[in-house]
Amino acid sequence: MTIRKVFFGVLSLLACMLITANFSIADTGKKKVVIIRYRLPPDDYSDVVKHFKKEMTSKGYEEGKNIEYVDFLTSTGDQSSAPEVEACVEQHKDSADGFVTCGWVGAVVRNKLKNTKIPQVFTFVFQPVGEIMAGGKLDKPSGSNVTGVYLMYPPDKIIRLVKMILPAAKKYGVVGDSRVPADRFFKKWYEETTTEQRQGVEFIYFDLADGVEKVASAIKQSGVETFGGGVAIRRPEFATLFKLGIPVIGPKLDLMEPEKIKATDDLVGHYNPFDMCGIQAARIMSDVLGGKKKIEEIVPQPVEKQIVYVNLDAAKRLGIKIPLDLLKSANIVIK
Repeated sequence: MTIRKVFFGVLSLLACMLITANFSIADTGKKKVVIIRYRLPPDDYSDVVKHFKKEMTSKGYEEGKNIEYVDFLTSTGDQSSAPEVEACVEQHKDSADGFVTCGWVGAVVRNKLKNTKIPQVFTFVFQPVGEIMAGGKLDKPSGSNVTGVYLMYPPDKIIRLVKMILPAAKKYGVVGDSRVPADRFFKKWYEETTTEQRQGVEFIYFDLADGVEKVASAIKQSGVETFGGGVAIRRPEFATLFKLGIPVIGPKLDLMEPEKIKATDDLVGHYNPFDMCGIQAARIMSDVLGGKKKIEEIVPQPVEKQIVYVNLDAAKRLGIKIPLDLLKSANIVIK
């Protein structure tokens, strides 16, 4: 064998070793993100997941190539599924590069990941819940492994809508379910408003834990000119509350389905789109995975987009005139 053949043989061997090494590096460099969500009609946050993955792809993280996902959906929508969430975190925390959580499950994950450096990006929680998740006000980084995207439905904004449409309104009904953590925070949010934010409006609280029939009766007897609620009020079993002949003004948390709203008293409100929650969560996670930012240095952020809707069909039935300025600013007008 000539020296030349030996030289090229060694060179070929080195090339093969280098290629093998590169494949090895690529394999070990694949990221793993665990998404945990709970059952919430109509789509169980699937739109959040869809747009999260889409945005991650645009950032260079292509599923099956350099990133893999574990998408875990609980068996129920309430906290009875907390043990399932804990088991999921325990199963994946040693191999995951990050967790993304939707709603109340975020608190369970946060407790399991406490004192670790595993990044958690929460999304689709009320602002007060976000403050608990981040361990303080949301105008600065948490300094921990947690940050996220929170919903903006401040009571003063709801009352501004109420006053635009019903200037003489004196009573607003806050409907929630004490069994639902997000609704407890929602109520607390209203309780902590200032006199100025209330604009002379009295808040009257109704608890769906008492049953929908009792709440419906109490709303009618209370003299409230309008009412709204947090998470639970939008569940199918409470649909009768939207046909009491009393305008519903407040946040909307599920996907916009104009035709389903049309025949109800759901008059005016705003909601934070699911897709935007997923997109913003992906931007945070991609920055963290790519080493551009440290999660403990990222300030939690509100949902960037809020959609205002006006139901003119309900306005006509209820005999309410919608101000032209509000009509002009509405993203969706249901005729």
